[in-house]
Amino acid sequence: MEHPVFVPKLSTLAQKTIAKGSAVVGQEYEQSGYLVYYENNLYGAENIRTFEDKAMLAAGRMEENYPTVAKMLCHYDDLILVGYFETQGNVFTPIDDDHAYAVFAQWIG
Repeated sequence: MEHPVFVPKLSTLAQKTIAKGSAVVGQEYEQSGYLVYYENNLYGAENIRTFEDKAMLAAGRMEENYPTVAKMLCHYDDLILVGYFETQGNVFTPIDDDHAYAVFAQWIG
């Protein structure tokens, strides 16, 4: 399944809440924005090494509606779309946009 990947915009609640470098995947939520799930491996689990590993965990929680504190509702204007994550092959594909790529690179950097 393919999911959009976002980076929170600066000075938003999402940016203040979600740890820098997190994989943030989302799904549209009614007409108010996106329900996003995120993962950053704050506790250093050995099996979470790459951005794709983080995205797989966040996407899995979202797909299963798994209870977690690592989710939040975000207004459309609070997020920047930077790519898509495909759970079938565990692949992140950035969108073809120089600004989005620069934002993503800074976020995970």
